[in-house]
Amino acid sequence: MNIIEFSTFVLMTALGTAWGRDIPFLGVDANYSLDMERNGQQWQWNGKPRELFQGMANSGVRGLRVRLWTKDEGTNGKHYATDVVKRALAAGLDPYLVIFLSDDWADLMKQPAPASWKDQPLQQKIETVKRYSRGIVSHFVSRV
Repeated sequence: MNIIEFSTFVLMTALGTAWGRDIPFLGVDANYSLDMERNGQQWQWNGKPRELFQGMANSGVRGLRVRLWTKDEGTNGKHYATDVVKRALAAGLDPYLVIFLSDDWADLMKQPAPASWKDQPLQQKIETVKRYSRGIVSHFVSRV
């Protein structure tokens, strides 16, 4: 079984005030962790295997970035992101959801509309984004 050290997951560190707290903040992006677990990956701290989210929390991590694309299934989909958020909360982490209004990667230079929204006229896209955003917020509030 492969063992992946915790340090490989510390991808984002922000020091200073975070979420209104005047203490150092350590956050990570471990979005692919559930897929990795399903493929037999294991994590350890100080040479001892440990559940990933609890291990992060016990090592000083406080925040977990969770990507969400507009699809329901697959990595970064709604159901996967829901599982990540639940695991993070159970370990005492503060997850924060990054909602991509896209089926795939989007950034400053490219913002591809989801395939099902792509051909909608602007006013319909506006309504679709409102409805989608409300639905996502309702989903996460009611399930986590």
